[in-house]
Amino acid sequence: MNVSVKLRRQTFKTSRLLEFCSERELTNVCGHPAADWPLVVLKEMTDNALDATEESVHKIAFRVDCLRQEPKSEHLVEDCPGAKNGTKITVHWPDVAGYPDGLLSKAKPRFLQIAADTTWLNPHLSLTVDWNGKRELDIAAAEPEWRKWGPSDPTSAHWYDIARLERYIAAHVARDQDRSRDRTVREFIAEFRGLSASAKQKVILDDIGAARMSLSEFFSKEGQPDRKRIGRLLDALKKHTKPVKPPDLGIIGKEYLLQRVIDPGIPAQSPLGRSGQPQRDLRVRLGHAAGAVDVRGHGTVRHAFAAPA
Repeated sequence: MNVSVKLRRQTFKTSRLLEFCSERELTNVCGHPAADWPLVVLKEMTDNALDATEESVHKIAFRVDCLRQEPKSEHLVEDCPGAKNGTKITVHWPDVAGYPDGLLSKAKPRFLQIAADTTWLNPHLSLTVDWNGKRELDIAAAEPEWRKWGPSDPTSAHWYDIARLERYIAAHVARDQDRSRDRTVREFIAEFRGLSASAKQKVILDDIGAARMSLSEFFSKEGQPDRKRIGRLLDALKKHTKPVKPPDLGIIGKEYLLQRVIDPGIPAQSPLGRSGQPQRDLRVRLGHAAGAVDVRGHGTVRHAFAAPA
């Protein structure tokens, strides 16, 4: 057989990133089936909103590049001059193949209950939820001036053991290496509660013999930790600081929780309702507030969700 033209085979490179955007993989990542995804969005977005209340508009867009078989996401930050307090979250929820009744409509009762329960362990939080243009929740802050330990508060040395401090130092060093930086041990010490003063930093540095050390020196060139040195650092940090007192973490008293059972501040027409059993309501709502939604920070959160027409 005579072949006048030969095929020159090419080696192609195809991305597999899109595989991680399938329902199966996303379920594995978030730990919840697709029917619970609206609740996962609620938890994560509320958590992040309270952590980073600011005067900016964050727009996150997701699409699929069918040519390269890759997911594409864009994060745009714009000024929001009209913003005064709090955070507004808007999620445009698409139709989902295989769920003709809509994920969002099925999740609505639990969604509203979890959203309302967020305020139970955040007395400073005012929250409203609009669903397809209808106000479903409007809960005012029970104690607007209440404060709890926030993500930006200095960490305490008394919350660490050697293994945890090792991981914390390793995270700093790895991040610094990615940014071509090599911070000093003094800079690291300054992050801890009660150690912002240079005099205290000097005492600790002298105690462990690290006056001119960089933080990366706690690890060898092969990336192995010097646990004895890390242990001495931890002992010195604890020696020169005091443990955090419970009131500094934010106390929610029994009286407040029982009052929320009696008068949760939820409109009578809301589908949440009450069972008329205060002790049961207390257990159920605290379970949602502490387990399903763990929210930190300050401010006001407003949710605007729109289901497909």
